[in-house]
Amino acid sequence: MTLNNTNQKRSFIHHAWDIIATAFIFFLIFMGGFIFGGVFCIYTWAYRAKNPKLQHYQAQKIVHHLYQFVVYLMTHMGLVQLDVFIHKDIDTKPGRDNDWFKKQALKPHDGILFIANHPTLIDIVVLLSLCPQLSCIVKKELSHHVLLRYVIRAMGYISNEDPMAALDDCVSKLKQGDQLMIFPEGTRSAPYGLNPFHSGTALIALRAQCPLLPILIHANPPFLTKSHKWYQVPYLKPKLSIHVYPQWPKEYGDQKTSLRNQVQALNSRLWQFYQYRLKKLHDSKSS
Repeated sequence: MTLNNTNQKRSFIHHAWDIIATAFIFFLIFMGGFIFGGVFCIYTWAYRAKNPKLQHYQAQKIVHHLYQFVVYLMTHMGLVQLDVFIHKDIDTKPGRDNDWFKKQALKPHDGILFIANHPTLIDIVVLLSLCPQLSCIVKKELSHHVLLRYVIRAMGYISNEDPMAALDDCVSKLKQGDQLMIFPEGTRSAPYGLNPFHSGTALIALRAQCPLLPILIHANPPFLTKSHKWYQVPYLKPKLSIHVYPQWPKEYGDQKTSLRNQVQALNSRLWQFYQYRLKKLHDSKSS
């Protein structure tokens, strides 16, 4: 399926600039990880016996501001257009509100499970730039990195090295009132598509009995997908839209059935929700 984009196709010089600017952004993220890794190494060692939850919040806020700067550069250097759309309910036209996440962070809340599809490499960078306090699951390779492991530890992120322990940690964080982000696909989506959802997301939600916040990320045209190299920048300026849908209340399980059946039912319902919304977005862009 080919989607229309209202932006004009950019010149060779502009495209070359995009590749250089993209390289600079990834260099900044990479070097930022190393620099903050060293800082957090000292910080974690110095304050390891003190309040770990406060340490996690402070570290998450620092990374939030770092990624805010990265996203600011990406948008102002012309690499991507970013918009946040808030859906008050399922069927009405959404309103644009790029400060919605900040305003929500000021409100008292219980644990909330954020779930999102994963079309691009920068999804987590964008979401962390929008959310001042947000935990997530990281690959085991990152949790063993010589410096990044200190960043991950300082922020209280969860390694997927032991799946059962990771699941228990996710439930524990949500019950303590933390906000947690999960990509149910487990990897980046196919362009204009959606991979099957892992059942772990539904199991965490049911065990934690917390609200779900569905977030749909749409990239037009596709860029930084699993099949794209970082330097394969599209000639059309990509538009990355973040669609936030109403929370699903925690009473989404049928207590009369087994937990296994509840997990299967919720997982299927989530996948169908995203599949339908993605198709609706694609159809509206191509019409």
